[in-house]
Amino acid sequence: AGGLAVTGTGNFTGNVGIGTGAPGTNLEVVNSGAATPTPLFVSNLQNGTSTASRLAFRSLDVNSAATTTASLGTLITANLARGASADLQFLSQNAGTLSETARLTGAGAFGLNTTTPGALFSVANGSATIGGVLTVENNLKTGFITATSATASFFNYASSTRLSLAYLLNVNGLGTS
Repeated sequence: AGGLAVTGTGNFTGNVGIGTGAPGTNLEVVNSGAATPTPLFVSNLQNGTSTASRLAFRSLDVNSAATTTASLGTLITANLARGASADLQFLSQNAGTLSETARLTGAGAFGLNTTTPGALFSVANGSATIGGVLTVENNLKTGFITATSATASFFNYASSTRLSLAYLLNVNGLGTS
């Protein structure tokens, strides 16, 4: 059987389905022939380190111009004869600039506001808010902890009090401040 070939620009009205005769949205790609299918590839066929492929999300801005507001991509970080390594990038737009806001490395480290997470989970140049319990297994390293409650509780200090970890915990050589 033949197939559809479009050279140049193609315009389709209605929903387009690949692998389905009844697409449920603008584009639906279906593969029901395998337990773990890969029905869609986003490819950049260049062959060097720092080669990236991205899936972009666009909206119209206030001037009705199509603007990429977020993107999910991959970046080859090592392109070796025995196999490549790649990171997963998360990009979002802030004040008109699309930039990387998080990264999951090929080694499994996740970083917020950094392209080079230094630990399994890294938050760079910012702060983290924890609305529940923080459990630290093994080592804890910190400069200061700021209490944000108006009522003294666990640390027996009220809000905006800066506390050094050395004064709060009896640490047996595992934590540093």
